[in-house]
Amino acid sequence: MSTRRLLLFVLTILIYFTACKKDALPGNVNKRIQKIVSGNADSIFYVSFHYDAGNRVTGYTSTNNTNIGYRWETTLRNDVLGRPVSLQTIRYNDQTRDTLIAETDSLIYQNNHVVKKLSYYNPSHSYYTVATYGYNAQENLLVDSSMYWVDNSLWGYTGFSYDANENITQWEYFPKKELTGGYTVAATYNNTPNAYGMLGNWVYFLGNFVPTDIPVLLSKYNVTKIDYGLLYGGSNTQSYKYEYDQDGFIYKIIVTINTYGGPYISGTTFYYE
Repeated sequence: MSTRRLLLFVLTILIYFTACKKDALPGNVNKRIQKIVSGNADSIFYVSFHYDAGNRVTGYTSTNNTNIGYRWETTLRNDVLGRPVSLQTIRYNDQTRDTLIAETDSLIYQNNHVVKKLSYYNPSHSYYTVATYGYNAQENLLVDSSMYWVDNSLWGYTGFSYDANENITQWEYFPKKELTGGYTVAATYNNTPNAYGMLGNWVYFLGNFVPTDIPVLLSKYNVTKIDYGLLYGGSNTQSYKYEYDQDGFIYKIIVTINTYGGPYISGTTFYYE
């Protein structure tokens, strides 16, 4: 999982949205996400969430069908103000009983905004990255930058553009040594609240289980299409469709991926309690 986050240049947090449902939540319905299952026939990921008495996420357990016998236990810690401040993931091998601290993240706040994240990968190798964050006047994340761990130089950064509904319509990534040009991605949305909003404001900064392009988690509504332009050498898009349960909560997300010679179909299913 750490590799995936590095490929996305440690883009890991989200602005808290109101709920994961199609319309206003009925007053007599109270649900929380119990489990998320995502992937396709070849690769399936399972994530189960843990909560405290105050209904806040305290961690989650991750497994998949390609690393049989392995599981990842992630613990989320909040400060006295209830803000998420750290996350630690430990990898367990249930067959050999071996354990490994795979990743540790810490958040630093200023004026109630996350302004920095420190990420450590496998302390035995002393490998770490630093991400810094800047905001616009509307308090939306404007810049997400990563620093190179060897000399603390700029690794790359991503800039975000928003529409009037606070959805990210475009993000541009500029890698190290190519700060005058990288790649641009565009997105469109529907008018239903973001599917991952129930989990809270830590998902973008600290979540590593989301089976979509992480920047869309900053948006108010659900993404319907992501256009990568010529990033992968051709016309590359991802289209999203949503199914709802009887209470109006999102039950399934179906993604059609037109990249790498597709199309391919991938899905995400939400289970509630």
